Amino acid sequence: MATRAPTRTRAEQVAAPIAAIVVASPTRNASRLLAYALNKKKGQTTDRFVVASGLNGAIPEVAAAQYRDNRKRHGKNGERQVRVPDDKGGMRTITEGAYVQGYHVIQSFARDGEGALDPNDPEAWEEAHRLGRKFALRLAGDGRMGVVVTQIDGRTGCIHNHLVLDSIDRQTGKSFASSNVKHKVLAQTHDEVLREAGYAQQNELQSTAAERREPSEERARLRHEQWGANGRQGPEPFSVAVMKQRVREGMSDPRSVSFETYAEVLAERGVRVERRGQDHPGLTYEMVLSDGKGGTVDPQPAYRRRASKLGRDFMLATVEQALERNRTKQAVQPTGHRPLLDPSKYVALVGRADQVPAPAVTATPNADETERPLLWRTYERMGLDWREARKVAPETEVEPAPTPDVAEPLPAPSAPAAEPIAAPTEPEDEAEAQDEAQRATAPAYRSPVRDRTVKRERSREFRERLAAADEHVVARLEAGEPVDDTVLKGLGPDKIRSYRTSLHPQTQRALRRRQSMQGAAARAYAAGQRELAQRIRAEVAAGEYRWIEPAPDAVAQHEQDEPELGG
Repeated sequence: MATRAPTRTRAEQVAAPIAAIVVASPTRNASRLLAYALNKKKGQTTDRFVVASGLNGAIPEVAAAQYRDNRKRHGKNGERQVRVPDDKGGMRTITEGAYVQGYHVIQSFARDGEGALDPNDPEAWEEAHRLGRKFALRLAGDGRMGVVVTQIDGRTGCIHNHLVLDSIDRQTGKSFASSNVKHKVLAQTHDEVLREAGYAQQNELQSTAAERREPSEERARLRHEQWGANGRQGPEPFSVAVMKQRVREGMSDPRSVSFETYAEVLAERGVRVERRGQDHPGLTYEMVLSDGKGGTVDPQPAYRRRASKLGRDFMLATVEQALERNRTKQAVQPTGHRPLLDPSKYVALVGRADQVPAPAVTATPNADETERPLLWRTYERMGLDWREARKVAPETEVEPAPTPDVAEPLPAPSAPAAEPIAAPTEPEDEAEAQDEAQRATAPAYRSPVRDRTVKRERSREFRERLAAADEHVVARLEAGEPVDDTVLKGLGPDKIRSYRTSLHPQTQRALRRRQSMQGAAARAYAAGQRELAQRIRAEVAAGEYRWIEPAPDAVAQHEQDEPELGG
């Protein structure tokens, strides 16, 4: 009798690549966490999530009440009062659970490279949600309720799941074992679930010369987001991604017109910057972290990064170009430096209207005033001691920094801008200097988008982002280099319609080509030609844009030559 060959499971067959990471943390306020995952952010006009579902009887819309009733049923709904930092640099009292109420797991999928899930593809949303449910069920078992929320609205543009698990078992009343979400165990469980679903985990991140990404960067960013979702309790976790975002905001701030003011603007955002080297100067950035008690964590070498390690977009030549753009804009529209505080607030501080200062100007700091950034020196012109002024400054800021999609850090005490430090010349410094010298030889293109008038803060943020993207595309194409696709993500035709006439023709052409390739990839995917879809998406991710004319056959679409563009 012939022996029948054993049936191969899907996991044993050729597995499809996927790149995903997970992090987890406990919460003593499950209601706040559910609201964070499900509710729109302030000022958000798009949907907060694309898919949401419950498991083991949970209903997303009423899950907070379901979790609370379950805690009451098992006598674990006690509360306690704790002091935490507020948004103004002080402390406030909040109420939280006496017991851990739930666990927050973030599962994030790569958007570029092998194993990526396309955030523009609804089928990819559904697949991400399916994998999130499988993972949540493995963690929760049959006894714990959970909610799985799939989002694409984060700053990185990645598809990601928020898993909010009730800590209390409905039948036994036992709390969830925290050992199950220690990172090593959590990652192993996650890889097992993916393998059973027919996927092979990929552990590589894409990087570009413009922005280099560390392997642990996305995981650290998710931990920082969890810290924000949990009310910013405890020490702030270090995140290279958050530090990069603060640096970008500092470069686009109109007050950044010299290295000194640039350093002061970054200090307001919790980042120190210092020059290094003399023959081949470079930059070093350091993130200043909140300790969760109103102060800051002691500096550590692990919180520092050379600009050359972060990528070309953070190096000295790029910074100097940004400062020059800000100076040019001020020269075109001479309004002087705006005061950091409203004049009425100055009156309230000093008590006399005749002491309202003129618009602030920047003085060059000397060795004795490294602890006195621009804001405090402005107060001293009014006769206030800067040490006393810094206590009230958080309550009197006129224009807060733009709110990022990731959780915003606590306003840290302003960090001093360190004086230039001579350092031995290293090969890396020489390469960086050569790169910067080449970039500095040609005049930088300044996008007309920067001159467009907008009223709302959110519109100003988008204008600055679009202008930076316009300048990036022109610089790359003129240098014969591929475009960094991450710069163009989220710049769809609807969003840029009102700015189109201000964009450089090369940028308009790149956006049209990119859109045509994304459409071709989506059509190929829908037609079952997934390898072709993946190849097209890889070209897009590499910044190699070309026109793909819509056609019935997806293969024909990909092979067609780019048509002539009329201007």
